[in-house]
Amino acid sequence: MAEGNEELGPSLAHAFDEARRAWPAVALDQNVFERYVRDRVPADGGSAYTTDLYLACACVKGVPGAFEAFERRYLGSIGPAVRGIDASEAFVDEVHQLLWEKLFVSPKLESYTGRGSLESWVGVAAQRVALSLKRRERPGVDLAGAVVERFAATGDPELVYLKARYQREFEEALAAALTSLSERERIVLRLNIVGGASHARIGAMYRVNQSTVTRWIAAARERVWDELCRQLADSLGIAAVEVNSLVRIMQSDFNLSLSRILDGQGPESS
Repeated sequence: MAEGNEELGPSLAHAFDEARRAWPAVALDQNVFERYVRDRVPADGGSAYTTDLYLACACVKGVPGAFEAFERRYLGSIGPAVRGIDASEAFVDEVHQLLWEKLFVSPKLESYTGRGSLESWVGVAAQRVALSLKRRERPGVDLAGAVVERFAATGDPELVYLKARYQREFEEALAAALTSLSERERIVLRLNIVGGASHARIGAMYRVNQSTVTRWIAAARERVWDELCRQLADSLGIAAVEVNSLVRIMQSDFNLSLSRILDGQGPESS
């Protein structure tokens, strides 16, 4: 596994070409790929899954398009790996979120060595997360109910009524507004709002500076907010001034609802 091992040179060049064909939207530098593989693969190369290592390396290095490719190919199909533990969609969604944080916020993905397929490795990791989650046996938190309780604590019955009356419409409009974002914007928001990753950490993942991530998140939130207002006006059939009043009432719930939907617990997932 020594970094300076040159015996893998010719086979790595071939492996790089194969990996580029397998992941055409993920442009990883060849030298970065070869160094990454040399750190993880034995001298004879064994039967390493270098095409899988290519994508893992791209994710670790924050190459544009890598997270999206990983999400589509691997995280979107963890259901069969965990449904033997708990078949409910809510449980699978929670495992998906916790696994995402473990792989990319920690990041555990750096420990993948290519000795087995990445699909199998992710499946095993998902099962471990699922078993850990079941061992905890903690009850789920009713986030929407918690918000209503917070409003009730203000002692304003009108706010409690409006909150209860328009919660569903608000979250449906917010879910629709999120579809206006690019895949990268959704992932960045999810990492930040749901996963708790800092702007600096996300910047390291995408190989950009912190201020760039801050601009990405601010622009995404502004676009979601504007689209949310438009969606509410359309769905409720009310004037813009009335929408603005309603949105101001619901504004304190924006982050909480956004977190629920990005985490797969809101109306977008139903």
